Amino acid sequence: MSDDELKEDLVDYFKKVKNTKFIPFFDYVSFSLDKKVLTITCPSFIESKIKKNYQTNIESYLKMNFDDEISLKYVISEEPVVIPTKPTKKESSSETPKIQSKENKFCKLNPLFTFETFIEGQNNKHAKKIALLAASHIGSEACNPLLILGQVGMGKTHLMQAIAHRILEENPEMNVICISSQDLIDTLYDNVKSKMDKKNNTSFSLFENADAFLIDDIHLFKGKDGLQHELFILFNKLKDNGKQICFTCDRPISELPNFTDRLASRIKSGITVDISEPTADVKFKILKQKTEQLKKENIFNHKNLKLEESVYFYLSENIFGNVRDLEGILKSFLFFIDFNSDTGTLEDAKEYIKENKNMSKVQNDTKISMDLIVKKVSDFYNVSTADIKSKSRKKNIVILRQTAVYIATQMTELTTTEIGDYFGQDHSTVINSKNKISNYIKFKNDLKSDINEIQNSLKNC
Repeated sequence: MSDDELKEDLVDYFKKVKNTKFIPFFDYVSFSLDKKVLTITCPSFIESKIKKNYQTNIESYLKMNFDDEISLKYVISEEPVVIPTKPTKKESSSETPKIQSKENKFCKLNPLFTFETFIEGQNNKHAKKIALLAASHIGSEACNPLLILGQVGMGKTHLMQAIAHRILEENPEMNVICISSQDLIDTLYDNVKSKMDKKNNTSFSLFENADAFLIDDIHLFKGKDGLQHELFILFNKLKDNGKQICFTCDRPISELPNFTDRLASRIKSGITVDISEPTADVKFKILKQKTEQLKKENIFNHKNLKLEESVYFYLSENIFGNVRDLEGILKSFLFFIDFNSDTGTLEDAKEYIKENKNMSKVQNDTKISMDLIVKKVSDFYNVSTADIKSKSRKKNIVILRQTAVYIATQMTELTTTEIGDYFGQDHSTVINSKNKISNYIKFKNDLKSDINEIQNSLKNC
């Protein structure tokens, strides 16, 4: 067994015994077995995490798979952690993507929102793969339309714009429309006002010649029946002509109030991907990437400003929130350091977070939220958070939703009305869910054990 195969086998074992689909930070750990000694090489700030959370599992794995007794040896890697990347031809040939050869006011792209700068992790890996397929197989029935789901600040806009960038890199002459729903709505209202006297004019005619039509935050169309009708007509024309269509939304289409069934049906006929809250690994990579981006702007007093690796590890492990929250805290901390020294230490990070609790809570001080409960339940049972938060009546999903409700009533100070609002339910439904799970765990030991484990994981947050 090679060292790489050993590592892969170990990580798979960890996932099984810990009942999770992702083991964080093992991108930065290597294993080498030689002469009855397993050498574990890792950065110093990860060593304690391995010893605390995984050493017992490693020892169990070795006893199960090797006849000889094998000892463990830790070697600290003093080299800075390098973010694993897969260089592409596009990255080597040009740092910035090509843009359309002709001016297009309906396609204003952020130059940083490309596939190359999109940090991939367990929370978005599948979404990125599908987005890449959509960009390279324009109009393909397999991924058209594409709907990207995600809460605020999770990266769905980045991914959608990455599709537009990639299409234009490969086909600069294509007419790509990439626009926010609010800008689109404003444009359409202005267009309607200027052409009210002309009959049979479709306000969406501005976009009928699009080769790719990408709309951000489609949920803003809820309640706008007239515009939904126009969008429905345009959707059919573009789809019939083999054009690529992509939307982003903050929730499943089926949960949008005042959204016409026929338009919802068209959108759901394609493929839907979900971007959930970033894992610690992804946060770690985002923090490092963002630091380098900010340093390139030459706005800091200390030109060689840097953070110790342990700072990135601490922030990624201990701060909850979306990507924007994380970036905001990083920027504030960098300026805090810049005014005092040229290097941020772990002690600096701990002091800063402690003094600025209003910005973000450290894990031990974090109040358990509904988002966190749903995430823990989804991770435990290996289903998406979108499924649990959806209106699905599938028995297995209903049980998980009720489980999340039950845990919320036991571990938060939220009222049943507040819990119900989160799931789009009324007070009585929440009470019913709580009572059902309370009765189930009296005679279903497996469910009781599962809930205890989830609750313990929440207590350790």
